[in-house]
Amino acid sequence: MRTLPVVMRDPCRKAGPQFRSGVKDVEIDAFIFERPPQALDEDVVQPAVALLLAGTDHLRNPGRYLPMLPGFVPWPSGTVAFTGLCEIAGAIGLLLPQTRMLAGWALALYFVCVFPANVRNALQGLEAAHLPSAQWYYWFRLPFQPLAIWWAWLAGGAIRWPFQA
Repeated sequence: MRTLPVVMRDPCRKAGPQFRSGVKDVEIDAFIFERPPQALDEDVVQPAVALLLAGTDHLRNPGRYLPMLPGFVPWPSGTVAFTGLCEIAGAIGLLLPQTRMLAGWALALYFVCVFPANVRNALQGLEAAHLPSAQWYYWFRLPFQPLAIWWAWLAGGAIRWPFQA
């Protein structure tokens, strides 16, 4: 794991040019501050393809996703289309080295935001075309939401854990 040099001043010394010799170099863990990988490896391509497919499905088959939305969500059709566009934009962002880190963080936030719909599906069940109707399936999916967040961070290059220590 790389470390970043950080300049820290001794808090006991008075500030001013005469005390510049009191500045120390300290290394901190760069766990969250990794630079995004430049190569398109499986950590990037796999989630990008999955998100492109899911986002396209949101746009082509919005009726499948409408029953998933909690009642308090305004403009259900527009929300489904927006989530599909977010997934597509996130996928494209992951594929571009300049936007990879930002896309990873945005997708992690996205997965947090859609979690209430997944909880609703687990609690109330779901009857939607081409989706399982068994309630256990939706309970089974809930623990995978943190993995989706981790996957977004990994693909964006924000973290390398557990693959690089």
